[in-house]
Amino acid sequence: MQRRSAPSPALADWIAHFWCWQLSAGTPLPTLFPGTGGELLLNLGDPLRIATIPLDSQQTANCLIVPKGEAVLLRPRRSRMTFIPQGEIDLLSIRLRSATCFPLLGIAMDELDDVPVSFTDMGLRWAIPELINLPYDMRINRLERWLLAITDRCHLANTALIQAVNRLYYGDAFSTLRNQLGLTERTMLRRVHQFTGVDARYFCRTARFQRTLRQLLTEGDVLNSALNHGYYDQAHFIKTCRLYTGLTPTELLKLQYRQPNYYTNALAE
Repeated sequence: MQRRSAPSPALADWIAHFWCWQLSAGTPLPTLFPGTGGELLLNLGDPLRIATIPLDSQQTANCLIVPKGEAVLLRPRRSRMTFIPQGEIDLLSIRLRSATCFPLLGIAMDELDDVPVSFTDMGLRWAIPELINLPYDMRINRLERWLLAITDRCHLANTALIQAVNRLYYGDAFSTLRNQLGLTERTMLRRVHQFTGVDARYFCRTARFQRTLRQLLTEGDVLNSALNHGYYDQAHFIKTCRLYTGLTPTELLKLQYRQPNYYTNALAE
């Protein structure tokens, strides 16, 4: 079973969507490539091994086993993450928007590295095992109530800056957003780094790649996907694709990367 759904309007500024995969043992899981937001990943199945591999290396830099009933924050910026299930797969995830972690969870992204962070280390408390035997809709209902309780407790300041970072993800110009906020360039650069964990230039580069990857996996046309998102030509996109994934676009179009994957809306409900 694979499900995906949008959050309620009250959470739409913070959460992109929820997704759930319930798959049989032995099903391979796709690699998670560098991104701009984050995943609050709840493991409701058998133990899951997560390996972190830096972009400039083929060697695993960190390995973590996530037991059943535990959860982690994933926010790879300059690394890829691979997943090896130890049995039956039951993953439920909250896809966080680019500027969510700092104001909602109180975590400055520039203070973290690329390794997974447990709920306990983030100071989060919730009875995750209670979700294990629930149907998907009830799981999402409980997650939303928990998230809404967090937003009620948080003092969510800087909402204009949060919205600006999210707009930056979708391709709005940095200079335009900075002028609208009335910030100096230095202040804007510092806040983007604090909210996202990377400098603005790298953030925009990653966001553009993710938008292109989403179209590529949906439509399967390398050249159109590249040109539609501002790459000079196909060779320019291939070089960027190799940087983030270690693969060519043609290799990414193989079935193992297209279904299931973390990027397309094919499962939206």
